[in-house]
Amino acid sequence: MGYRIGYCPDSTVYHVGGGTLNASNPQKTYLNFRNNLFMLQKNLPIGQLFTVIFIRFWFDFAALLKFILDRKFKDAWAVSRAHQAFFLHIFKNAKKRKNHIPTENKTGQYKKSIITDFYLDKKQKFSDLDQENFFKRFTKKM
Repeated sequence: MGYRIGYCPDSTVYHVGGGTLNASNPQKTYLNFRNNLFMLQKNLPIGQLFTVIFIRFWFDFAALLKFILDRKFKDAWAVSRAHQAFFLHIFKNAKKRKNHIPTENKTGQYKKSIITDFYLDKKQKFSDLDQENFFKRFTKKM
């Protein structure tokens, strides 16, 4: 069709966050909780999968209770719906698991818990996180 495609292999792209839905929209709450559960199921090494998801359920339950206490009933329902969707699609998503998941962190994955950093350490922004280890892979001299 005459189009040209180019790319810059040295570029770094940062995802700022969903700009389509307002942060106070319960649909965004639903998608964030659901998609994170799907991502964990598809990408965690099998040895960590059940432990991490079990812990995640308790964090999500705490979030659901917090939404109820804050009278954000639609957000609480969104968390519940996210878990329903997770269980409804658990076998379908199990088929999407990668055959080989590396055991070492080669992706720049944040090794700590963002949830505990946010709620316990009051880190409100991405720039507040301990990024030294997060970006180690990307700053190594090749």
